[in-house]
Amino acid sequence: MIGDTVKKLRLRKGITQEELAKALAVKQQNIEQLENGKVGQPRYLKKLADYFDVSIDQLYSGDVDTQVGAEGRKKAHAQIEGLSEDECLVLLKLIETVFRKSE
Repeated sequence: MIGDTVKKLRLRKGITQEELAKALAVKQQNIEQLENGKVGQPRYLKKLADYFDVSIDQLYSGDVDTQVGAEGRKKAHAQIEGLSEDECLVLLKLIETVFRKSE
């Protein structure tokens, strides 16, 4: 249910319903109703997806546990930039191994 997903993402971000409502320019009771399952398809669906950096499909499916998001990509990029040449080679081999196993 979309309300469960929104609540999970909101709590993960450490914000209140009121803070989320303010960020989306909606009333707090809209967020409360959504999280309680009283709204199936909110008119601010795209804003929700953008705010949490997930797809609309992920909001409905609840499949957000593996979502890295923009912040995660920035963090990973910064860590990779700090690697030495040898460390980059090790990382590349590890990535290649992971992709071979998933094929």
